[in-house]
Amino acid sequence: MLARIFSSALLLLALSLPACRPSLATPPTPSPASIVATATPAPTLEPALTPGALPAVVTDLEAGVDVLFVRIPAGEWEHASSTVEGMIDAWYVHGLEISLAGASQATLNSLDAALADLAGKTAAQDAAGALQAANLVSAYVADLYDLFLPTPSADLRRLTMIERQLWLDAAAGDPHVIQGDFAQLQAIWQRVVEPIRRDGGDAFADQFEASLAAQAQYIQANDAAGLLAETSRGMEMVRLLR
Repeated sequence: MLARIFSSALLLLALSLPACRPSLATPPTPSPASIVATATPAPTLEPALTPGALPAVVTDLEAGVDVLFVRIPAGEWEHASSTVEGMIDAWYVHGLEISLAGASQATLNSLDAALADLAGKTAAQDAAGALQAANLVSAYVADLYDLFLPTPSADLRRLTMIERQLWLDAAAGDPHVIQGDFAQLQAIWQRVVEPIRRDGGDAFADQFEASLAAQAQYIQANDAAGLLAETSRGMEMVRLLR
């Protein structure tokens, strides 16, 4: 399922151009002006951030996605729209700092595109589309954690992202996609369980492994309602651990 999440088209948007910020009212469309370099050479800037110093914009985006997964299912579109505006404002003000710290251009472009898609889907009050776009934002946020913090910080975010994707696909009712999601979830869990237990997280690890076992049973039984409930529980467990 990660392949489908990461398949969004890349938009080449300049982080330093405020005019390129997407609007909730009108989803942005690519234009030549958005990718043409300025005639005046930019000054050479030294990196403002270093690994280990997590920029506030990264946690702002992460918190925004958490809020959207509460507000959108509840139909609270005004609050959701305000949250998306805040996420976009934070990114377009501070995104250049992330670039200077060493984030790849592919990640930056992908996050631009994901936020633009999120803005458009939220403006259209497309619940499933907005939640999918929000989850895609969280995938790129996890990549930024790789840049600034040691493992397993990024993989814990990926664990949340895949658990959410499993929840979304369980709601859509596609058994083959659900099985792919769960395989990804198990693979990421295997990467993080050892450091979690080593740092004294045996109780959490035991609870999450019990949740994974329950999810596997619901998938085997094709029990969508049970799977939705258990993935919701798993999402909350990982969110609290983060």
